[in-house]
This record gives sequence, C-alpha cells and structure tokens, in this order.
Amino acid sequence: MEFTKDISTAVWSTVCSSTKGYLKLDISAPNTLTEDVVNNWVYLEYVYTSDSPGPWVQLPYYTECNIRVRADISIGLLTLKRDQDGLPSTQSWFNKVRLICIKPTSTGTISRQSAPLPDFNDYRAVCRYYGLPE
Repeated sequence: MEFTKDISTAVWSTVCSSTKGYLKLDISAPNTLTEDVVNNWVYLEYVYTSDSPGPWVQLPYYTECNIRVRADISIGLLTLKRDQDGLPSTQSWFNKVRLICIKPTSTGTISRQSAPLPDFNDYRAVCRYYGLPE
C-alpha cells in the first residue's frame, strides 16, 4: 500500500523558537495509518526534496550542510521534522511525501518476491520491486 501527498505549499510550524528548534509538518493519513499498519506493518518514508542525493530520499537523512529530516508515525498521522544545525530553517524545499507500507504475511514475515530485497535507500528500486508507480 502507498500514500503520497503533495506538500509543496504546506505550512510548517516552528517548534521551540527561531533560534533553537525545528520545523514540523503534520500530515493527516487516517485511511493509511490505521492501528494495524502502525503496529504491525513495515513502512518506508520518502520525501521529494532539493537535498542531495534527491530527488526522492528515504527518511531519516542528514546532509553535509547539517540538514536533518526525520518522520514520526502514529495512528492517522505522519509528522515530518527538519532542522539545520539545530535551527528551524533549512535551505531545502519539499514537494511530496510518500509512505510505502508493506504488509506482513500470516506467519509474521514480510511478503516479498523471490528476488533479493531492494536497497531501501533507492526509491526507484523499491517502487519497481513492489510494483508501485514512481
């Protein structure tokens, strides 16, 4: 299962202060982030960003410019957080966020094809492996 959201015009809120803290963006996903998915599935978070090695980068990530981007998952909600050197401003822009949710089998293992698992840092390889549109 996948969830994609355009966040290019989203308004990020500042947590703490403008001199110390981070930017936060809450994204509602009640039909995707159900209690079952949050507690039992494997999920991968990606953002479409100006940061290297973009454009699609798996979360969490850190850049050479000390930009840190991470995500928190809870029931019905995906929260993105970003900062640069502990300040709530970054040189980055973000256009989209995408969750790829992988359901376990009845035995508790991850459903997968017979091919080796993809490099989860490679967004396009993950999409190809699970048959998702890029």
